[in-house]
Amino acid sequence: MAKINITRFCIECGKKTDKLINGLCIECYLKANKPLAKIDSTYSIRICPQCYSYRSRGRWIKTGSLMEAINNYLEENIRHELSKKGIKVEDFKLENIQRMRKGRIRCLIRVVAKIHPKLNPIEDRREIIVVPKWTLCENCLKAKSGYYEATIQIRAENRRISEEERILIENKIEEIVSKGIVRPEAITEIEELNEGINLKLTSYREALKISKLLSKEFLASIKETYSTIGFRGGRERRKITILVKLPSFKVGDIVEYKGGTYKIMNIYHEKIYAYNLEDHKMIVLSQSERNRIKPVSYTRRYGMIISAKDNLVQVMLMDNYQIIELDLRRRPDWLKEGINVEVFMVKDKLYIARGL
Repeated sequence: MAKINITRFCIECGKKTDKLINGLCIECYLKANKPLAKIDSTYSIRICPQCYSYRSRGRWIKTGSLMEAINNYLEENIRHELSKKGIKVEDFKLENIQRMRKGRIRCLIRVVAKIHPKLNPIEDRREIIVVPKWTLCENCLKAKSGYYEATIQIRAENRRISEEERILIENKIEEIVSKGIVRPEAITEIEELNEGINLKLTSYREALKISKLLSKEFLASIKETYSTIGFRGGRERRKITILVKLPSFKVGDIVEYKGGTYKIMNIYHEKIYAYNLEDHKMIVLSQSERNRIKPVSYTRRYGMIISAKDNLVQVMLMDNYQIIELDLRRRPDWLKEGINVEVFMVKDKLYIARGL
């Protein structure tokens, strides 16, 4: 049977071709289906003047600047808008940004998009106008009105938080905020107290993030309590208090552990580094051992090694130049004449450790 050749024509331009899409030749189809022809020419975007969050599809999304908010909003919404029409955006860029009168912004959108499964991706450009609508986001509105959802209480077990610990805690909170883990506007108040530090936050979730990171850094326990402050829409409204409790010991303290006497050298990433004052060896303890470590009363003085023979050591105390003699169980390699040391009196017994 002879092959029948059927001549096909583009219904738009009349071009003779054997490749048609919906009755159009490739050129006419591309002209009729430019991706950005299907989007709006003006976009109104609600942006928070405090934190540059923008409102998109029922939620506030955090950004760091006005331009970032505009770019993210347009990309998110234009991708979504075109995907509903079967167009897949492979690349999106915002170019030629110009500020206009009355706060409006003109910009050029460039996309690379696939408009049909049989065609390669094409590039399209279109100029649009953005109208920022400045309005406080929910979190900034709460912060401005003094509203808070959660309080973090930072305390220490059976003692006050030291000045060194306060500085470390404040530095850690600043680091958490600077890394974007928690929004700065979420913290509405920081209160310095004799017994510790209180933080008030507009968000329970962000309060919990801070608490967990502080717990990991400072070996602190976490306990939550709440109080009911009312009802809204049939749902109970609560204010949460998160107690972050540091251990009863701190870096530099003398403690007892399993019958031995130790100096706490460091607390870092859920580990306790303790120096045995009897055999002069370092041990590393996990957080699970925290409750077995007991602080003891002690006095601390400073001295210098003036004689070290075998395990017999003579130390001159720096405050009154008194010379004391210690018979050590084990003499560490660092202990030599001229070395500065710390001298501890614990339960009428003397111990030494390397000085700073």
